[in-house]
Amino acid sequence: MAQSKHGGRKFGQSNKMTALVVDDNMINRTIHHRLLDNLGIENEVVSNGKEAVDIHYSGKMFDLILMDMDMPIMNGIEVQNLIFFIYIYIYIHI
Repeated sequence: MAQSKHGGRKFGQSNKMTALVVDDNMINRTIHHRLLDNLGIENEVVSNGKEAVDIHYSGKMFDLILMDMDMPIMNGIEVQNLIFFIYIYIYIHI
């Protein structure tokens, strides 16, 4: 479940830098979230790869993704491949 909902943007919105943090470790998520907040980077935090993919399917885009490679449900490599497909199919194909 997402810990923060103030990150991400729909295509063509806001010029502020955004990031997505994807990690199954709550301590890592908290550290990354606070660090990005302190840097003024809007961010959204999720706890597994499926949530990351779902966020991208909803149309949100991020400038930066910090992702754990070894997570339950869907690992970092699987997520990266699906997100790449989403960007090509949805955003370039249109």
